[in-house]
Amino acid sequence: MQRENPYPQQQGKNDDMNALVGRSLGQFRIVERIGAGGMATVFKAYQPNLDRYVAIKVLPAYHARDPIFVKRFVQEARAVAKLVHPNILQIHDFGHCSSRCKAR
Repeated sequence: MQRENPYPQQQGKNDDMNALVGRSLGQFRIVERIGAGGMATVFKAYQPNLDRYVAIKVLPAYHARDPIFVKRFVQEARAVAKLVHPNILQIHDFGHCSSRCKAR
């Protein structure tokens, strides 16, 4: 089921994010887009060296170039990494790759 894009002015930018499917970000191969919010897109990715699938949250390039958004992303990653709950994904790492900031 396709949802209507609540931010139609960002449609082209979302298409740019969809272009990551099938590509690699660092050691991760992007398998499919899981979802997107106002800040980032989440992808299912494969990490071959550990033979596992992970979720990766990727900032679009226009946010990755914005120091305020990057700071917010880092703060979010650090805050969520401290949480331990069965309904919250555990963050293993975060970093930059090809001018994109990602959490995994």
